[in-house]
Parts: sequence; structure tokens; C-alpha cells
Amino acid sequence: MCKTPVMRIYESTFAQSDKTDAILIVEGKKLHVSKAVLSFHSDYFDALFNADFMEKSMPEISIGDVDFEDFAAVLSLILKNPISPTEENAEKLLELSDRFLLPAAKRHVEFFLISTGFDAFKKLEIASKYDSDTLLSHALKLFKTKEELVPKEEFSEFPEKVKAKILDRLIELNKLGLTGPSEFGSSSFVGFRSVIGDRLNLQMSSISTRPLLKFPIDIRAFMLYDAYQRYSTKKSYKNYEKLCEVLGEEAISFEEYESLFNQYLEEDERDHPIPDIRGCILSDVTNGKAAETSFDDLCDAFKYYKIDKEDHDYWYNRFDSGLLFSLVTFSDFPEDVIAEIVGKCDIKSYLNLRSVSRALQTVIDHLAPPCSVIQVNYGETGLQIYVDGALVDSHYFEPPNSNHPTEAIEKRILPGMLSLLLRNPKLRLKWFGVHMYFGLPENLLRARNRIETTPRQYGGLLFNLLESLKLKIHVKNCSIRVVHEKELFEILQCFKPGTLESISLSKDFPCDIDNQIVEMDQWKEAKHLVLDLFDLPSINHLLHFSTIESRTIKAKFPLEEVVKICKSIPIWTNFEHIKIGTCDALDFETIKKELNLQPTASPRIFSIPNTNSVIQFDPAWYSYSLEITKK
Repeated sequence: MCKTPVMRIYESTFAQSDKTDAILIVEGKKLHVSKAVLSFHSDYFDALFNADFMEKSMPEISIGDVDFEDFAAVLSLILKNPISPTEENAEKLLELSDRFLLPAAKRHVEFFLISTGFDAFKKLEIASKYDSDTLLSHALKLFKTKEELVPKEEFSEFPEKVKAKILDRLIELNKLGLTGPSEFGSSSFVGFRSVIGDRLNLQMSSISTRPLLKFPIDIRAFMLYDAYQRYSTKKSYKNYEKLCEVLGEEAISFEEYESLFNQYLEEDERDHPIPDIRGCILSDVTNGKAAETSFDDLCDAFKYYKIDKEDHDYWYNRFDSGLLFSLVTFSDFPEDVIAEIVGKCDIKSYLNLRSVSRALQTVIDHLAPPCSVIQVNYGETGLQIYVDGALVDSHYFEPPNSNHPTEAIEKRILPGMLSLLLRNPKLRLKWFGVHMYFGLPENLLRARNRIETTPRQYGGLLFNLLESLKLKIHVKNCSIRVVHEKELFEILQCFKPGTLESISLSKDFPCDIDNQIVEMDQWKEAKHLVLDLFDLPSINHLLHFSTIESRTIKAKFPLEEVVKICKSIPIWTNFEHIKIGTCDALDFETIKKELNLQPTASPRIFSIPNTNSVIQFDPAWYSYSLEITKK
């Protein structure tokens, strides 16, 4: 059996799919990637794809000075099915994660290196070279005696930060009694200390600034809560040791704990940020305190802050179930999970989610917005935007002034919610409406604003936006009410061809469907048409529709038009029905005679000869109407 080539895992991981929208070229090979995912995880790719660089518009982007397998491996570490690092390429992956600003990938490699059989000094060297705090902390804990950490010549090449951490570990080992005191007097130690003496003095001058606690709880809030419960320092320390055991953390010494405890008691609680009380809740759970008692005690202990009961109960139940501080952030989620979350949001939650961070906003803006219906009402006095039936944005006329010039008002409208949604290429609308309306009477508008000026036309702002979206909006059904044929044309042309199924047009003004409109792909590809107060175009421009409903403003619908419609039915391939309403009575008798209509069991329904259709006369719909339906 042939062995599967190793290269296949790199190429298959970055194969083209419906989730990829960019191509990176490395050593002549293609990597299909998602701009959103890379932009979210890397400031490098965020700038590459979204800043004003020429690469932004390039279909393929070359990445130089990098090995294909190493590059594919490091990028895969932010994906759902990463390519596992190896002892041979781990250092290279750390280098690339720094070069391409991929912190999530770097964490993955750090944890892999922690699990390897590399010796402590090797890990220390790698941590120093690639500025890895996680690996550095792990490596230092592998040194169990001070003899193992006696400064070597190689230490002189380490950054000052690493030297300070090594000294911290030496001091810690000395306190644990794992080395002889004579070592602190050795020339090697004194020489090492001289290099970082300033740093050491800074650390020892104030115990509160020393990084003593790599701890997932707010130790200050924990100590103040114990003090409220009248715990002595010793009892509080025992309580603290119990938490360390639960969390699998190393406890600091009693002396250090006592110093912090006394320091915090002397401080004014109101001079500090809002306390994180989760450690206090975990302590209550560990000590068997009831949930209600825990909540009441915390409210009393932190009386200057409002404790949210729902938050308290959530964490209490979580800790009581054995779960601790395993926090999950959006950066841990694959794109399909974020897409599912976004899909369950309403529009307001969606907008709130976008405001969490710029990185998250970048990801969300590459996903489909969670809405299917948008309606825009515009007029002289303002602009209203409805999404899925809810009014989510509105702008009303305000007079330009020194604080809000005309340009500033326009900028606040155009890049707003409507632009955000309509510019998203993954937006899929079931229905999109643009309706002209008349707002407040001018006299009331002037009184409200206490001005004497004519309101601006908000329609101009809307149509400027639509003009920039020509052939881009994916819409199934549209509803349009406008003043001029030009506006009707401009709206229809922004819909992506092949997506529009239904067109509904209405008017209160002398606006007609001209030849330019009936020649548009959007018109020709639609299957359903509703006309309100429009005249029907020529029958030749209607034969692609399956259904038509039309209310005409003509007092008498021309008999010849009815005849043309009925005679066209045999060649009307997808015909289902057409309904026409008029303001005045139709001459039913003349129509029956002209078409030689045949009676049926219903007095209002007649069969049309040589067709598989019937015609029905009904005075109930819009004064008078006729409806032709396929049997």
C-alpha cells in the first residue's frame, strides 16, 4: 500500500471551501484561508486584509521567507483541527507566531513544549528567546534545588526580565530550605545579583508590587471578606491554603500573606476597583456555607458595591458542581461556532456583540447578519430603518450649525446601521422595502426645531448609499414606493441578479414603468409582480411572471388589454394567475362576448376557450376586478 504523502495534511487543511475567501502563496503552493479568522487572531493579517495596503485587493497574496510546512502548521493552530507541533519544529513555530502576531498559536506551542521531555535548561532557553512567560514559569519550577539554578555563563545572555525571574526562584528555593545558605555568599551569585540589583531592590521594597500570586482569584477581596467574618490572620491563611489546594496552586508563605492582609485592612475600600468576589464565593462553597447566607454576607461585606444575585448564584452553582475558573473566550471558538451564536442574536444583540472588541467586530462583519427583513422609510423630514419589524435607527431633520454641519450629519447617517448591513456580502434578505413618505407638516417641523428653514431631502442620502451597492444586495422580495422612475431604477439595480423573486411597486405620483426598467435583469428574472396604481406594461414584458396583481388608476381598463392577456395564456409558460383591479365597473358582458367565454357552475367564473384557465369577475376587490387563474 502506498504511504500517504506528508504534504497532503498541509494542503488538505487549507483546501478551498465555502468558508475561505483569500489565498496565500508560500513557495508556490496555495493556502486557502478565511480573512475573518486570520484577522481575528492576528494583527498582522488584520492589517494585511483590512488596511490600505495593495494586498487588500489582490486575489492571491505571496508570503516570502518562510517554509511552506512550517507556515501551514502555525496557521493551523488557530483552526478547529490543528496540525500538531513536533519537537523538531516547535521553536520555528514560536518564531513564526511572533513574526505573524498569532498569540493563540503561540499559546498552543507553549503548552506543547511544556509537555515535551526537554530538560529544564532547554525550556528556559526557549522561553527566554521567545519571551514566553508561560514556558518560563514552567521551566523554573523544574529546578528543584538551588544548586541546579546556580547562575551559569549562559545566563548573562538572558533578558533582564528572565534574570529577575531566575532570582525570584532562587529566593523561593532558599525559603523552602532546599539549598544551603552558603550559596547566597558565593561569588557567582553576587556577580549575577549585581546585574539585576536595581530590579531586586524594586521588588523587595514593596511586597504588594511583587508578583507573588499567580492566582485566579482577587486575593484582596478574599482577605477583606475573611476580615469581615472576623477571621484572624492565621484562620484566613488556613482558608487560603484550602483554596490553593482546591485550585492546584502553590501557596505563598504565611509571612507574605500576613503582610498583605494587614496592608489591605489599612486601605480604604472605596479607593480600589470593583472587587471580584468569585474567590469569596468559592471559599463559601468550600466551607459549606448556604447560597443565601453567602449572598447576604457578601452584600454586607462589600456594602459600597451592588452584588448581583444572578451572578452570585451562577458562580455558586458552578463551584458547587465542581467547575472552577475554566474561562472560555471568543478567541477559543471556531468561526462556525461564532456564526451560530450570531445567528441566534436579534439585531440589537448583534450590534452589542460587535461593540465588544475590534477583533470580534472583524469576525462578526465577515458573517451573515442575523436579519431577513429590512424596510427603509425616507422623506423630507427624516429616515427610519426597521429590521425584522423593529425600529432600530432613525434620523430626523436637524438644522446644520457650527457643532453639526451638514457634512457631519450626513456622515452620521450613511456609515450607520443601514450601510453596515447592506454592505455585508453575506446578507440574505427575504424582504427589502424602500418607501417614500411625507413626514411632519412643515409648520410643525419648524415649530419643533424652532427654525425657519426648509428641511433637507433625506432621499438623496439614501440613494447615494444604494448607488454604491449596485448589483450587490441579495434580496428575494422587494417592495418599492417612490416618486420618480429614476429612483425606481436605482433601487432595482442594486439587487443582485438571480436573487429577486417578487417585485411589489406602489406610487402616489405620476411614476411609470418605462422601457429601461422592463429591460433590467432584475425585472426579467422575477416570478411575481404586484403593482399598485401603476399601469400594466406591455404584455410582452409580463410573460415571464407566474403571478401578477395590479390595481390600475384608469377608470376603464381597456378591453383590448384584457383580450391580449387572455390570448397570450397559451404561450405563457409559467402562468398561474393574474388579477386586475379598476376604479370603475368593467364591461363584463362585452368581455364575455369578445372572448367567447364559456359559463361554469359559478355565475362569476367563466372558462376561456383553448386554454386551461378560467376568468372570474369580482366587484369586491378594489371596486371591480377580473382574475384569470390556471385550472
